[in-house]
Amino acid sequence: MDPITAKLMSAAGGAAADPIYVDDVFSTFLYEGTNSAQTITNGIDLSGEGGMVWIKRRDSSTQYSVYDTARGRNAGFLRTDSTAAQFAMTGTYTTYGLTSFNNNGFTLGSALNNENDNNADHVGWTFRKCPGFFDVVTFTGNGSTNGVTVSHGLGSTPGCIIVKSASSSTDQYGSTMDWYVWHRSGPTDSNPLPGVTNAKLGGRLNSSNAFDQTSNLINTVTSTDFKYGSNNVANAPNVTYVAYIFAHDDQSFGANSDEAIIHCGSYTSNESTNGVEVNLGFEPQWVLIKRTNSAGNWVINDTMRGISARTSTSDPANGNRASLLLANTSGAETTDRSIIGLPNGFKVTSTSVDMGKNNASHVYIAIAKPNKPPTTGSEVFNTDLGDNTYTNGVEFFAGFPVDMYVARNLTAAGSSDPQHRLYMRKYQASVLITNRVEDANGHHTPSVLQWKLDNNHGAYYQAENSDNCAWMWRTAPGFFDVTNYWNGDDTNNRTIDHNLRAVPKMMWIKSFQDADSIDRGWCVYHESLGNTKKLVLNTSAAAVNTDDFSDTSPTATNFTVGAEVSVNKNAEYIALMFGEVEGVSKIGSYTGNGSNQNIDCGFSAGARFILIKRTDAAGDWCQFDTERGINAGTEEHDAWNSNTNTKNNDADSIDTYSAGFNVVQNSTSNLNVSSATYIFYAIS
Repeated sequence: MDPITAKLMSAAGGAAADPIYVDDVFSTFLYEGTNSAQTITNGIDLSGEGGMVWIKRRDSSTQYSVYDTARGRNAGFLRTDSTAAQFAMTGTYTTYGLTSFNNNGFTLGSALNNENDNNADHVGWTFRKCPGFFDVVTFTGNGSTNGVTVSHGLGSTPGCIIVKSASSSTDQYGSTMDWYVWHRSGPTDSNPLPGVTNAKLGGRLNSSNAFDQTSNLINTVTSTDFKYGSNNVANAPNVTYVAYIFAHDDQSFGANSDEAIIHCGSYTSNESTNGVEVNLGFEPQWVLIKRTNSAGNWVINDTMRGISARTSTSDPANGNRASLLLANTSGAETTDRSIIGLPNGFKVTSTSVDMGKNNASHVYIAIAKPNKPPTTGSEVFNTDLGDNTYTNGVEFFAGFPVDMYVARNLTAAGSSDPQHRLYMRKYQASVLITNRVEDANGHHTPSVLQWKLDNNHGAYYQAENSDNCAWMWRTAPGFFDVTNYWNGDDTNNRTIDHNLRAVPKMMWIKSFQDADSIDRGWCVYHESLGNTKKLVLNTSAAAVNTDDFSDTSPTATNFTVGAEVSVNKNAEYIALMFGEVEGVSKIGSYTGNGSNQNIDCGFSAGARFILIKRTDAAGDWCQFDTERGINAGTEEHDAWNSNTNTKNNDADSIDTYSAGFNVVQNSTSNLNVSSATYIFYAIS
């Protein structure tokens, strides 16, 4: 059953269609080129559903390649930075470029238009055809002065339409044919042609020019069709055109089929580093921005290459390396922190011509971050030991895009070598240390561990070493998320929005920038302790009374902080939020019995990761994982609050239990002392 029919049946009371998530219809995929056949597996069904792939080499001045299933692979690529016609992939080119659309991504052959250059960094954006999100259609020009009516299957009124002549680069008069853009929030055409509705000034994707009437070739836009061409301009007879059609705010996605995953809107910039906040109703993973009232480039940013999370531009560790590409030029990506991700939208702090001049008008397309809940722990968490080998620059393999990881050398020790280094994609070049308060900047400038952006599969360690270990998380609804807030204001009852989409069961809050050298530490909220007590991740201390949370428990949309230095005073803060997903993660507590006991987490094959902390007295944050062994006997463990060498600290502390884990009392770890209280975090 096609998606439109399923949607109509559901609305009419028929069998409900399975939920569709943004994960099913959009992907940003980073890869290293090989100049030989390689398959990009991103989970997007292109062969069955159809769609478009937009590719750019990131580290060099090279052209874009756009392939789509409506024209077919053999029709070849178009270039968004050029007016050229498509380059046919037939004859000697059958094994070049994008060679096939697959049911879970696409396959590349030898590089032709820089899609797969050897050892080079690339990005591929994949858009799947889906009602309420995206459609791609082809049509033939008719030479009529009234234009040609083009049907589409979006199922709702589009938010943006981009049309390009594919089979010819010129119209019937020899004029070049650009990439014409209609946007619902573009400037209104004050003098539209007779009979034209929804008339907007048009833009040209291949040009930095302002929107104008001569580019207004897409109009009379409805939920079923639109008109292209007028006055016999650019509607050349017998020329094949392709249209890329983007939806706006169609709230039919997500677990309850009531979420929007794409938004096409506008904002007016103010030329201020304080910026303009744009409310989308979701946190974006991909944003395209274009100034409309004057010249400005088409700016593309995404979370995989780094949508920013920080307002600071003086970070000595460059801890916020965000990368921009310009759709209308062939240039390599540039470092910029002007687009900041927020739980409900984005903030533009740029003062540039492209994004931030005072009183300048801009349009955008924004796509939501992944919103599919995990069903297994391996989808969102993994542990890996270093093995002295690299593949595409990756040493630690997760099997998914990593949003946060903690890594350490298991044999090194001493205060000069901080052990557990915590990296987040939102803060790409800086690191936090779980057993340290950190320096005056609130974070550590890395010398060994680095965040590797050029892959979708894992993390990178600069020094190959089999003693290195990494624990890797992916953000997912209800499971894990990272948010940030700025300018601690020393007030009580400050509410901070988050995007976990569930009530956090545990939160770790840490200042990221320490302007006054106050000891802020790691403040930990845990549901079993309530909102009047806290733990500190970088110490072994027992739980203490606190006003950090203003005696207010977090909700599914926000949490509350007080006027304490650890959460809200003259600094920038991050909050790591952990939740419970049935069969995936469990956050709870238990009382020791002095012997051994099973801790039921609702799992079916036991826990792969366990973090335990005693709360009524001092005790380390003890961590175990199946990568190093959870056995009916001794197993390695280490303490996240300590820099002690624990690789060979063997003890029988944790045994296997299919529904979770079994905890054993011994004097090495003291994880089951009679009548003692403990909190834990476990992942299947």
